[in-house]
Amino acid sequence: MRKANGRRHRRRTERLDVEARRDFWKAAHERLSTYVPDDDRSKIEAELARRVPPTTAAEEAEWRVAVSQGQVIETSDVEHDAVHGPGGSRRAV
Repeated sequence: MRKANGRRHRRRTERLDVEARRDFWKAAHERLSTYVPDDDRSKIEAELARRVPPTTAAEEAEWRVAVSQGQVIETSDVEHDAVHGPGGSRRAV
C-alpha cells in the first residue's frame, strides 16, 4: 500500500513540476515579448532554460491528457490569479 501511495505522490509531484514549468514559460514568453527587444530575448531565454527546462512535447501531451481526464484542474488565468496570485501553483486532484 505504501508503494502505491508513494507512486501516486510522485506522479502528482511530477505533474506539478510540469505545470510549474508550463506556467513559468508562459509568463516568461509574455513578459519577454512585451519588454525585451527581439535581439536580447533569445539570450535571456537560453539562460532561463539552463535553470528552468522548458516542457517537452511529451510532457505537454501528458498534461493535456491529465486535464481531459480530470486528474488536474485547469483554471483560467484570471480565476487562477485571483485565488493563488500571479504565478501560484494550480492543484492536482
